[in-house]
Amino acid sequence: MRLLLPVLLALAAWVPSVWIGGWALDDREAIFGNPVVEGTLPVLAAFERDYFHHLVDTGGWRPLASLSLRLDRAVFEDDPRGFHATNVVLHALVTALAALLVVRLARGASNVPLLGVCVFAAHPALADSVAWVSGRTSMLSVVPVLAGALGVAAIAARGSRNVLQALGLVAVTSFATFFAAAGKEDAALLGLVLLPLVALRSAPPGRAHSAAFLAFAGAALGVAAALVAKSAAVGAALPHAPFAPLAGEPLLARLAVGGAAWIEGARIAATPIGYPPQHDLVSLRAAVPLAAPLTIVLGLALCGALAVGPWLARRSLVGWSAALVALVAAPWLQVVPAGELLAPRFLYLPLLVGAPLVGAALATVFGGHARTATLVVVLAALPAAWQRSGVYASRASYRIAVLAQSPTHAPSWNDLGLAFEEAGEVSEALAAWEHAAKLDPRYSKPWSNLGRVQMQRGELERAAASLTHAVELHPRNHIAHVNLGSVFAKLGRPEDAAASYQRA
Repeated sequence: MRLLLPVLLALAAWVPSVWIGGWALDDREAIFGNPVVEGTLPVLAAFERDYFHHLVDTGGWRPLASLSLRLDRAVFEDDPRGFHATNVVLHALVTALAALLVVRLARGASNVPLLGVCVFAAHPALADSVAWVSGRTSMLSVVPVLAGALGVAAIAARGSRNVLQALGLVAVTSFATFFAAAGKEDAALLGLVLLPLVALRSAPPGRAHSAAFLAFAGAALGVAAALVAKSAAVGAALPHAPFAPLAGEPLLARLAVGGAAWIEGARIAATPIGYPPQHDLVSLRAAVPLAAPLTIVLGLALCGALAVGPWLARRSLVGWSAALVALVAAPWLQVVPAGELLAPRFLYLPLLVGAPLVGAALATVFGGHARTATLVVVLAALPAAWQRSGVYASRASYRIAVLAQSPTHAPSWNDLGLAFEEAGEVSEALAAWEHAAKLDPRYSKPWSNLGRVQMQRGELERAAASLTHAVELHPRNHIAHVNLGSVFAKLGRPEDAAASYQRA
């Protein structure tokens, strides 16, 4: 029964999203018109192309996501409720695997880690992954790692020097990390960290380090295989962020922003109210009004804390959990500039691996009443989870939630324009795109959308000017090149049309 409770809480929190949710953000773009998802290409094509290759290559390689959407499309056609139901089932599966793992690692001696799993199961911030169809990549990437971790724990606990068992440990970790990376890139880091720490904690003292080494070697092999497969599919092995807001900024400036992201992420985890679906520099600085030197110091301190992770992991399950939280949230520190500063969906991994740490905190605060207090807190949080699910009911509802916290966020104004266009409110859409272009003069997409609609309305000279400006700002915007070619063809400029089509 104790293992069933977290799963029941996960279902109570997120089953309503099946009816509340719709198509939000890039759901339609990922599903409709995608030949892998629609079944016009073979299954293996998912491993051979960019996730958004049918629109524009983004450097993303997520074949598990493509195949899960393909299965949903075949079963549920264009009904979003089925896709949301799959998300709920995936999250319930993650919760069940996490509960099994923490109980095993706690060696059955305590229910405290399960308190943290209960909090994870229904945490409102997880709406970014559970209630948003395209957010399922977080769950798809975690399932192989957790299943692999259970296998590692079982093998390492035997403590034998048997060669077959050693090969089994390497094979389990290799497959787990490969398929985790095929769900989402950052799961490769989770596999490299979690699986050796599970082996370190599960093996007998005399065999712990060798088991951890084998687990790490297998995980590294799986990551290498995923990088080779991704490079063959999209032309680049490593993730890249072409629009990283901190690209070119010095390290200390990035650490200052990273420290602020850690503070805001911890705040959202502790009190999940009043936060946007994503943060930009403006909203993050408003949310964390600390002097830059303080956040720099925090960033440097957290970088240093990463070095003691294995030592913490060996000492206790709580230390193991704390080490994992620091490691999986390390990319927030912006040591390498990322494309997005902070979004609540970034909390999926920290809240998952931090479950024993959260459980210990609840036990410390509430003592013998910890189980009752946890259940009360989680049940009280259910309405917040349902409310967050509504943010993902449509493209417009998501962007309105962003703009409520960050009214100068140009991508949200651009996307809101697309929502207006879908609703037939073209004049409002044009106004939104014009506003987005004013907010960020370097942003190509609103000019591309303006030009496309101007072309449809027969305003060919204006469309040519808008689309030309779009491709000047972003030469790899192939949709703008196609539309510009169409405008040139209608203007009787066939050579310019051919050049635009060839460029696209």
